[in-house]
Amino acid sequence: IITWNITNKVLEYFGEETITFDTFKNEFVIPVDMFYSKYCPNIPINTIDEYFYKNYISYGSKCKLFEEIPKLIQSLHSNNTLYILSTLDSKILNEHSKEMGILKYFKKIIGNASNKIKALETLLSDENLIPSETIFIGDMPHDIDSAKKLKV
Repeated sequence: IITWNITNKVLEYFGEETITFDTFKNEFVIPVDMFYSKYCPNIPINTIDEYFYKNYISYGSKCKLFEEIPKLIQSLHSNNTLYILSTLDSKILNEHSKEMGILKYFKKIIGNASNKIKALETLLSDENLIPSETIFIGDMPHDIDSAKKLKV
């Protein structure tokens, strides 16, 4: 819901109509420039990203992990190597992870992954990970599509 709210702030800022949550769920895609080219066709994606991330930072303090998530991350870390791979800005990811006390559990935090397939493929290669032995947890359809395409 945070991403949808900020997306609507972006649309308003650039003089465009806001969208419903259902529209967002059905139309939001990665890379995000494919999404925004429909709604803000004359605005460069770098300009959109800058405004989006500026707003995201203000929402960040409102973001809290579900109560049991830190324990789950700690437990997963005890037998696995963990990474974060996200379209969010690396600086934001690092700051939030530190604030939430989970930064120490991740070997690498990769942000600005505008193309999850390429970013996941690079992570697999750089870290010598075996796709069939790698678990990728995501919250968006493009995360599932990326994992399936790479046989993760």
